[in-house]
Amino acid sequence: MLLTLELICLASSKLSQIKTPTHFNSRERYNRSNQTLTVLMLTYMSIRDEINHRCGEGRLYSLEPALPGIRLARTIFVSEDVNNALRRNDDIRFGMLRGQLDTFIGGGLISVAEAPYDKDKTAYIARLDPISDEAWQIRSIDPKPAIRVFGHFAETNVFVALTWRYRKELGGPGSKEWKDEINLCKAKWRNLFHPYKPHRGNDVSDYISGKYYLV
Repeated sequence: MLLTLELICLASSKLSQIKTPTHFNSRERYNRSNQTLTVLMLTYMSIRDEINHRCGEGRLYSLEPALPGIRLARTIFVSEDVNNALRRNDDIRFGMLRGQLDTFIGGGLISVAEAPYDKDKTAYIARLDPISDEAWQIRSIDPKPAIRVFGHFAETNVFVALTWRYRKELGGPGSKEWKDEINLCKAKWRNLFHPYKPHRGNDVSDYISGKYYLV
């Protein structure tokens, strides 16, 4: 709390040094000042701070390796919905999914599909359409029933898993069910992190480092 107050004071002092053009009316000057303050606050805070806050609130969970001795090379944070699914002790399918997520966390070799509709069926993680939304899916294809975990990257090697669905519930590519799930994923991101946007990159290496290959 003290750090937050210090940031507000610092941002406010910076704001006082910015001259607003006199041709703006009072409402325009107010809106412009608020926008500037938001930008300054984001400069002094980070998505990591927001993730830590959400974990402290119990709205987000850091996924630890299911097996001891796995070295953490990448990070997955999960929503309450995903966390509850992974904790199902009565369903071995989610235990298998849990182990597959360890492959990401432990820096294991993973296959990455950049094109939403032109990918190998064995892809571990794939972009979703539209690419501008920066939504991704982790594809647990074996054993059946197949599961999809939807989320966004917060930064390189940090994936935030927000929703999940059985593949059979999603219909064909581009279906309403796919679009609804992507929109739900985006809405959950906004609910947790607004005004921060998902991580954006120009190349797969901007999202994932270490051992991976394109499919």
